[in-house]
Amino acid sequence: ESIPPVTIDFLALIKLVNFYYNADKMKKLLLIIEDDWKRFGTGEELIILRNFGEDCRKKTLMYAGCITGSMTPFLLAPLVSLVMESISNDEMMASNETIVRPLVFHVEYLVDVEKWYFHLLIHSWCATLYVIVIFVGIDTIVLTYVTHACSLIAIISYRLEHLVENDDLEVDVNPPMSQDKSYRKLVQCISQHAKVIEYVEMVESANTISTCLQ
Repeated sequence: ESIPPVTIDFLALIKLVNFYYNADKMKKLLLIIEDDWKRFGTGEELIILRNFGEDCRKKTLMYAGCITGSMTPFLLAPLVSLVMESISNDEMMASNETIVRPLVFHVEYLVDVEKWYFHLLIHSWCATLYVIVIFVGIDTIVLTYVTHACSLIAIISYRLEHLVENDDLEVDVNPPMSQDKSYRKLVQCISQHAKVIEYVEMVESANTISTCLQ
């Protein structure tokens, strides 16, 4: 019965240790995101960043809601016996019966459970919420990293689609390189694509061990 909670605790520990071990990379990734928001601060590119950011926010809230919502019945299950005990207290006294008070986790606490029941119950709740915070916090940060990479690819795609500013066919097919706006835009796209690849590789290297052990 203790295998599922122990496994979840072990996975949370892996995530937490990996996050601290790669703290420098995690911080650098956040700084890159901050710089990109400053760099693409106007126009359609900013709209693309905002759209992906809003989508990431919705997914983050949905994920946090699903994790928290799925754990709520599990955490509140011990309260059912307390409600039953309070409702049928008179009948229990007459029949001299007792209702067993279950805990969130079936482990041996080496203390009198009946005496310290509420203390142990509160401890179980706090420990579970701590694990939930680790899962939600770290997973949503990784989601933010990945979503930002997708937004950068979308910006590059937008730039490639708008290399030519108009549909006028009367253009100089061999302009000087210093005056070729399309060429400069293409070079910027290639440079930006290289930065995105470097960014994605950093995201992967910062989470490979954690993902592998899970």
